[in-house]
Amino acid sequence: MTTTINTQSLHRKLMILLKQNGYSSDDRHDLVYRLTNGRTQSTMGLYFREMIDLCNWLEQNSKSATDELLLRKKRAVVLKIAQRTGIHDPEDWSKFNNFMLKRSILKKPLKNYKYKELNKLIQQFRQLEQNYLKSAEKPFNKAWWNEGRKRAHLN
Repeated sequence: MTTTINTQSLHRKLMILLKQNGYSSDDRHDLVYRLTNGRTQSTMGLYFREMIDLCNWLEQNSKSATDELLLRKKRAVVLKIAQRTGIHDPEDWSKFNNFMLKRSILKKPLKNYKYKELNKLIQQFRQLEQNYLKSAEKPFNKAWWNEGRKRAHLN
């Protein structure tokens, strides 16, 4: 009796994980079919151990996808600030890459920063942006000219 209850609750968990990870009915059947080497297409036909393995795999996949999404958001913050301050031009990455290797806080490419390190890098870029905006108030320096070019189309 308890094995049936455990199997049912595990199956319920499996179905929730499949739904959270965006698997359609066809995708789910294909995944189960490949997992069981063609033995079954139904999640109900999975052995208890197969359900546990699939749940663990889905949880790990979900976690890594979420982590990647968080990294992308933090990298996007850095890139936005870099664009606003003239360090990054979307058409030419060389200036930005050189800046990252020579002047960023850990002196490495943006893609090599870990999640916790990105917080320090964002802090550096925010400070850099504040300094840039302060400089833009003083006439005839680089920041002032760049800000003037941005506003030229308003006239």
